[in-house]
Amino acid sequence: MSLPKLLLLGGNWCENIRESGYINKFYTALKSLENFDIKFQNGGTKEELHLYFQQLQEFSVVIWMANVPNTFDDKMVDKIKTQNQNIILVTSKNNLENKYHYMQLISRMLATKSNLELVFTKNTSGQIAGTVIDPLNNAFCLEETEISKVSSTLATRILQLLSYSRMGSRQIGEAKEIPNNEEFFNIAKHYAEIFHNIIHPENTSRFLGNLSFRCENGFPSFKQDNLIYVTRRNVDKRLIGKEGFVAIDANVTDCVCYYGEHKPSVDSPTLVQLYNYYVNVAYTIHSHVYIEGAPFTKHRIPCGALEEVDAVIEIISDKTTKNFAVNLLGRWKHSIRK
Repeated sequence: MSLPKLLLLGGNWCENIRESGYINKFYTALKSLENFDIKFQNGGTKEELHLYFQQLQEFSVVIWMANVPNTFDDKMVDKIKTQNQNIILVTSKNNLENKYHYMQLISRMLATKSNLELVFTKNTSGQIAGTVIDPLNNAFCLEETEISKVSSTLATRILQLLSYSRMGSRQIGEAKEIPNNEEFFNIAKHYAEIFHNIIHPENTSRFLGNLSFRCENGFPSFKQDNLIYVTRRNVDKRLIGKEGFVAIDANVTDCVCYYGEHKPSVDSPTLVQLYNYYVNVAYTIHSHVYIEGAPFTKHRIPCGALEEVDAVIEIISDKTTKNFAVNLLGRWKHSIRK
């Protein structure tokens, strides 16, 4: 079986072109693992960078550690997932002077749709240390100075991400009328306010942008008349009403088939499967905080991966269950299903 194709770009690009000694060592360590078919360049011209960008469809993984000057106005890293939406994107951040709080780093990851980020800091001895995090602030190695350990940790998590199952989505018709389930909307707004206050304390300036939409509020949904109504992406659930929902066909289990122009939550693939398994469940609230006393799944599974369904069923196997809660390990979240 062929190895996943990985593009690794590091060093200075476009201006003051030069190689990075750390990146050379990182490449050597990563190559020695023999997990990937690696295309590598350490520093280069603007034209070369554009060429690599045009070739992104050929790769399963890109580790984008290219140091591009701020004067270079074509922010290609922001467009990588547009060029290849299925690619595993690993970005990096120079935090040697500790300018950035982790929530700022995560906000940037969400903006670029990065799957992982390698953050560079310095320890008390002045050594460069690497930390591998995901968009939910799980750290897979923390301030590690041994490049071989950083590369092996990153490679292991990339291979795990490549192994997860995903479900596509497609629009199948015009938007459906959403039932005016005012009681549930009020419950959802109540919990969303609690979740927001737990993770995003009042008067805190460090919690930025997308996190409040995607990670800090609950993802409420409900089922009715062979349709599942799931929140749209990037909607503040504290203000949720019927206009914030998208209808999904509950009978289709191999694709998220939604009505209207607005895409449903990234968790919709798992919600479709779970609703079809738990026949008596009519409502869910999916948050990014843990619930006290609820059981935990065993593995860190990314948002929208279908393996999450099996992880939940492993804990709650009774299909007739009506009310339960599960904590998803590493997701800062729980699901309340009623």
